[in-house]
Amino acid sequence: KNLPLDIEPHAPNAKPAWLVEQHEGKMPCLVDASRVVTESRDIANYLDQSYPPALSLSSSLDLQAAEEAAKPVFMAFARYCKSIEGGTEQDTELKKALLLALCTLDAALSKAPAGQFLCGSQPSMADCFLLPALYHMQVAGKAFKDFDVPVQFDSLRQYMDGAFATPLFSSCWFASGVDSSSANA
Repeated sequence: KNLPLDIEPHAPNAKPAWLVEQHEGKMPCLVDASRVVTESRDIANYLDQSYPPALSLSSSLDLQAAEEAAKPVFMAFARYCKSIEGGTEQDTELKKALLLALCTLDAALSKAPAGQFLCGSQPSMADCFLLPALYHMQVAGKAFKDFDVPVQFDSLRQYMDGAFATPLFSSCWFASGVDSSSANA
């Protein structure tokens, strides 16, 4: 959106009193004039609706279906990746849950409108949350669990390859080969 911004990082135990008292200390937090918005999705939706151009250009049915298919992926991956019980029944069940979420997403992508994003040729809000999650899954899944997206998820692989190759995604610092371990939070 190319909006000017001031970033004010706060440690969990050093949040401003007004944030704790009026907004339960929820982070991230966006203050836009007199408007305060917390939570990542709420902030993204607020910015999308308040400042053109809107990312949510597709029909609400396409976007809703894409959101439903994409939503469980990151949580399933996070649970699996954080499991330190490698090779156990619990680890196997967490991996199955991730594969089921990816299978559902792959099926939705196979029915998606033509284009390289979830709802067609233009990115939607669903893409803005799903693509970073898939990128994290690709990098951390390989590093911590030796996990790759299975080859049979052809639609998912095409989506990832196509979207990751766009300037929208490839210009991000995490996709540009920058060593993120030295980046500031």
